[in-house]
Amino acid sequence: MKKIRRYILIVLVSTFCSPLSISWGREFINVSGTSVIKKAIAISDEIFATRDKKATGEKLFKLEILRPYFIVSEEGDYYRIAEKENGDSKIGYVYKNDVKLWTIQEGLCFSPTITLSDRAPLRIWRDFSTVSKYIATKNSKKYGYSYLEAMSFNRRFKKGEMIQPYPILNHKLVDIGDGITRTLYNVLIPVNISEKSVSPYLSILSLKTTDRYKHNSLKADCSACTIKIVEGWIFENQDIYRKCFLMNKPTITELWEFTTILGDNNKNTVEMVQEAKNHLGDMLHDNISMYADVQNVLEKELRINLDSKLFSFQFEWLEELTSIEKKGLQKRFREVADRIKNFINSIRSDSDSEIWIDAAYFSDVGFTPPPMEIKTSSLSSEELQAPVDVIRNYYKDLEQRNATAALNKWIPAKLEDFNWQRRQRGVIEGIDWFRVHKAELAYIDALTAVVAIEVTGKQIKGRSETWAGAIELESIDGNWKIVRMKLFRK
Repeated sequence: MKKIRRYILIVLVSTFCSPLSISWGREFINVSGTSVIKKAIAISDEIFATRDKKATGEKLFKLEILRPYFIVSEEGDYYRIAEKENGDSKIGYVYKNDVKLWTIQEGLCFSPTITLSDRAPLRIWRDFSTVSKYIATKNSKKYGYSYLEAMSFNRRFKKGEMIQPYPILNHKLVDIGDGITRTLYNVLIPVNISEKSVSPYLSILSLKTTDRYKHNSLKADCSACTIKIVEGWIFENQDIYRKCFLMNKPTITELWEFTTILGDNNKNTVEMVQEAKNHLGDMLHDNISMYADVQNVLEKELRINLDSKLFSFQFEWLEELTSIEKKGLQKRFREVADRIKNFINSIRSDSDSEIWIDAAYFSDVGFTPPPMEIKTSSLSSEELQAPVDVIRNYYKDLEQRNATAALNKWIPAKLEDFNWQRRQRGVIEGIDWFRVHKAELAYIDALTAVVAIEVTGKQIKGRSETWAGAIELESIDGNWKIVRMKLFRK
């Protein structure tokens, strides 16, 4: 009987502790402060997960190049990885130098309408410093690209199959001249490496510039080469690829439900805001403040960067919308909800793995508020101009990054909120320039005024954006002070 019990115990231990299986309740290593699991990406086709922490140990499974694997634990020089997040999955050890750590849920997805014969291989710069000097000098001999994309990698995919997206590690907005900004993506990307000259475990990024050109990394096709994954910088090119997010179906569904709530015109504003706030809190397992920037909350938790400002609002701000503004905002959210719903309907019902979704699904189509009815009183021209001058001077202060002068144009109640003041100073410090296209008085009486405005601004590390809407002011001791801004991105 003791032998039988011992045998049963051995079977149970081997079932639940074997590196060949994973239970539904297994814990993974998450990116700090989020529920996103850290992932490992193989740098070549020759990487295997082994049963133990030995490169020569029993091979359990071969890693697909560029496919993300879930990190279960970090043990010295090794990661313990799983093929899938949920359900039964093989688990094994990989040497850290054989994989790249990936903590962002973004990639570059290729357009299904573009074939390999329709495009040239992507040019890749090995570091941001080199590509920045190329942009500044246009000297391709001294600061030219370091590698060409290995086109042979993409030829592995059959017609109609999704080409494996290139994982994004970082991105930067750069000014390429004449006030035009473009995005540079830091990605993991396949290149050709000659096995005769480069060790399988030696990153091409460690090669000296003079040695690099002796190898085959500048060839898009090379039959005698091995494909390796390197880290490099490429220019945005929306004709060839677009940014996409890696999410599971439940997360996509919750985002659809969130946008549906915000687009529901059958509820009053207070009910809509409370339901949306509660839903977001349940989704992120956190208590969301009425004053939190929803877009920042989503981006931090989901490890993505949204291209539009659709979610850039505070719940407290939504409660102050006029009926016209509310209708415009709800229309935008309904359009986005419909797009996300169509995508969900295209997903297999039994899919439990993460899915790539185009970032454009979460972009708004823009909304410009209707012109306001201009109302004036019997005030003098100087008195009618005073609120407009305050707003124009406010944007001059912003462009000069004079935070003290700019903040003093707000009502005292705002300045008593030190957290708000600290956030505003941080934003002002990062401003590059502002251009006021229109600033006109829309309404004025003895105590209040409204200025209709259209303005374009740019952060030092951002794109230029145009906003339009209304700024409300209040007369305090004879001086006009800003109460609130209701601006919409055009």
